[in-house]
Amino acid sequence: MKIIAFPELRAFGIGFSRVHLRRLIANGDFPEPVRLSPRRIGWIADEIEAFLARHAAERSGPPSRSTSEADAA
Repeated sequence: MKIIAFPELRAFGIGFSRVHLRRLIANGDFPEPVRLSPRRIGWIADEIEAFLARHAAERSGPPSRSTSEADAA
């Protein structure tokens, strides 16, 4: 089992702040971390990958274009 520390979440494309992550966890919208020590937490990699896969599957249609891309077209 691989554990992911907070700074490593960015490598998975998750750039949420600690405060926002706490909100998502409290709402049940993000996997619960595991306590590694009194001052350290981490996430199980499989649960993070499942979270990302679930959100990718929930997309409807192609990704939206940014304003600059729309202006260039």
